[in-house]
Amino acid sequence: MSQGKRVEIEIDAIKTPAGEVPTVESVKKIVDGLNLLSEDVNAISLSLSESLNLLMAEVKSVQKVIANTVVSSEAAMEAVKRLERKIDSFLKMEIERWETLQQVLAIMSEVLKTIQSELHERTSETLSRLDTLLSLLIPPTAPSPEKKHFSEKKSKPLKKLR
Repeated sequence: MSQGKRVEIEIDAIKTPAGEVPTVESVKKIVDGLNLLSEDVNAISLSLSESLNLLMAEVKSVQKVIANTVVSSEAAMEAVKRLERKIDSFLKMEIERWETLQQVLAIMSEVLKTIQSELHERTSETLSRLDTLLSLLIPPTAPSPEKKHFSEKKSKPLKKLR
């Protein structure tokens, strides 16, 4: 994905007594969007690796030329200094790109954790309320030891993503 390209995902929700809950399809869309971002991050990482390999090959080539060519000491030193500046500049840029990549991965991880947490909380609350409604509609015949009780914690609203 090039800079400036945006990913937009429409999120559908189901209205429940507890409020709106994202549909399974919406969660799948979000996961698919994050997978696309992950693929782009991997492509960038591969591109950076190839660039670094090309630069290293160029550095080795320049080293051979310098070793095989008789040049004055000052000219050789200037060439080496220019090459070092280029390498330092490139490495600085690559480090910044790597840090940005790490930040993107951390944000993606947090988004996935938030989605998982919110989905779990809302599903548990909805199932609990459904269980309560069903128990009101169906008279109890005998207490069942297998009856499951769901958490009645109040869920937090979904966090907004930028």
